[in-house]
Amino acid sequence: MATYSKTSIYAYIKKGEFFLDEECTCPLGPVYQCEDEFFFDEGCQVRLNCKVMPETPPAVPPAPQADEPPTASTTPSVEVAQHESWTENQTRYLINLMGESTAAGQERPKSIAELERRIKNTRGHQKATFEKVAKGLSAAFDMAFDQKRVARKWQTLTDGYKRAVATNNTSGSAPSKFNFIHEMDELIGARHDINYVITGNQDHHASIG
Repeated sequence: MATYSKTSIYAYIKKGEFFLDEECTCPLGPVYQCEDEFFFDEGCQVRLNCKVMPETPPAVPPAPQADEPPTASTTPSVEVAQHESWTENQTRYLINLMGESTAAGQERPKSIAELERRIKNTRGHQKATFEKVAKGLSAAFDMAFDQKRVARKWQTLTDGYKRAVATNNTSGSAPSKFNFIHEMDELIGARHDINYVITGNQDHHASIG
């Protein structure tokens, strides 16, 4: 039997490879075998004290449960712009949506007061109406409309419409500059003694009474 030096170093074996560190990141290089032992050098003077390291299986992420919402890693988030100020197109579309939401198979109201009663009298209908209209605006203009802001805008429109009608029905008064009187008239099926007067690029109603 051959006689070997007692000099030895530690080595770690993983997947048949020899390494100098336990993390198995630093390869040892050529290894020499004499009988049943491994050596660092070809003369078999430096013996390797070998430790076989367990193989770590690759981590498999758990399958998502059926009722779990998608995570940020699987579904990229899309930031939607918040609605800040009203354009004329957005305002006209708001009026159109309010007409669709309040009709629901009924005849058009004959006055703005009747329209307001329809919205307010049905329990829970007022909030549901503005939520529905806000969703319609969000989808049409690709931005987030808040239902409370929609409700405030609608109140501003109804107040402006009432003042415009009163102004246009007052003899000797200058025509109202409320820009959406025609759309509001169509919404409630109103008929006033009024015609259009062209002022700049805007259409306004004027009294002919």
